[in-house]
Amino acid sequence: DDEILSLGVNGEKARFGMLALGTVLVSITVSICGVIGFVGLIAPYMARMISRGFGGGSLKNSFLIGGTLLGIGDILARNIHESEIPVGIIISILACPILLFMLHQYGGENHA
Repeated sequence: DDEILSLGVNGEKARFGMLALGTVLVSITVSICGVIGFVGLIAPYMARMISRGFGGGSLKNSFLIGGTLLGIGDILARNIHESEIPVGIIISILACPILLFMLHQYGGENHA
């Protein structure tokens, strides 16, 4: 905040603007890619949680976690009901509790 103020920028407005811009960009990405893009949002954070204990390798872990989530979601979508359920719904059901857990556990910390 001190550095932003020394540049003559209002920190609160800049923070709100960046948050609004990030929200719009994520919304556009999900609307174009579909709900499966949600995996691309949650897998890197899960990989970062895992990589802290093992040091580095979060990109590999991100690929593995994203592929695993999609694989599990696809298997469940094909086998839960007689008619195939859209995989995006299954991914949302799987990933939302994980996202809420991560927000609850790490929401108040500053990870910059």
